Amino acid sequence: MRCLASRAPQRAILLVALASCGRVGFDATVDAASPISDACTLGSFGVPQQLASVNSPSTDWGPWLSEDRLELLFGSDRSGTIGIYSASRTSSTSAFDAPILRPDLPLGCDDPFQSGDGLSIWCEGPSATMGTDLYVMTRPDRAAAFGPPQRVDDLSSSADDDSLEFSGDGLHALFASSRAGTIGSLDLFEARRVTTTAGWNTPVRLATLATPVLDCCPSATDDASMLLFSSGAFPSLKVYQTMRIGDVFQPPELFMPTMLGSDGSEADAYITRDGKTIVFSSTRSGGLGGFDLYLIERACL
Repeated sequence: MRCLASRAPQRAILLVALASCGRVGFDATVDAASPISDACTLGSFGVPQQLASVNSPSTDWGPWLSEDRLELLFGSDRSGTIGIYSASRTSSTSAFDAPILRPDLPLGCDDPFQSGDGLSIWCEGPSATMGTDLYVMTRPDRAAAFGPPQRVDDLSSSADDDSLEFSGDGLHALFASSRAGTIGSLDLFEARRVTTTAGWNTPVRLATLATPVLDCCPSATDDASMLLFSSGAFPSLKVYQTMRIGDVFQPPELFMPTMLGSDGSEADAYITRDGKTIVFSSTRSGGLGGFDLYLIERACL
C-alpha cells in the first residue's frame, strides 16, 4: 500500500522495472478543478461497500477515482509484482469491470494519481539509488499510451517519498516522506506553487500532523483546506481528518465514516473533489485479501 513498510521486501526486485526512468527536472501540469456545478449541503456518508468485482486475494491499495466515478486506478501485487491496475464501468451505480494491469505504466510503480484531463499520471517507484521517488508519466491525448516515467525532482529527495496527491486547484502537492526532519517513519509534507504551470516551492513538513509512527496517504479538497490521511503503527492504520484554519492544519480526528462496521485497519482514503465519494483500503473481515478496496458515498440533502 502507500505506506512503505508493506512494500520494502519487494523494493530490490522492483528496482529493475524503473532503472531506466528519467531524472530530469520535469513536472506535468495538474489541471485546476472545474467549479462544482451541483454544490449543495451534503448529508452523512453511508455504509462502506466492498468493490468485490475489483478486489483480489492479494493486496489492493492506493485507489484513485475519476470525478465521474467511471474510472478507478489502484496498486496491487496480485500478479506477484507491484503494478497499477485500472477498472471502468458504464455508470456510477454499476459494478466495475474486471481490472487490468496497465501495460503502458511501469511495474514497480503504484499509488497512482491521474490529472482530470487524463494526460498525466503520478506514482511512486523505486529510486535509482535507494528508497522510493515520485514519478510522472504523460501522453498527448487519452487514446495514446503513457510515455516513460520521469522523476519529479522538485518533490523527490534522497529519502523515501510516497503517496503524492494534489489539491483540486493544482496549487498544493501533498505527500509522505522520510527526509531529514521527520519524527516518524513517514511524515506529511506540502509544496505550493502560485500557478498550475509554475515550479513547486520547497516542500514543508506539516508539523502539526506529525506523529512518532507512520503518517501517509493524503487526500485533499479543492483548496487543500480539508485533508484526509492515514496514521498508525503499520499495519494498524486509521484514516484521520483535519481542517486548515488560517494556514495551519488543526489537530486531526478519526474519520469515522471509513470505520463503520470495521474490525480491521483503514488507509489510503481518496476523496473526490465534490466531497461526495471516498474510496479507501481496509483489512476488515469479509474481504478477499489483505487490504481490499471499499467505497462510501453521500448525497445532497
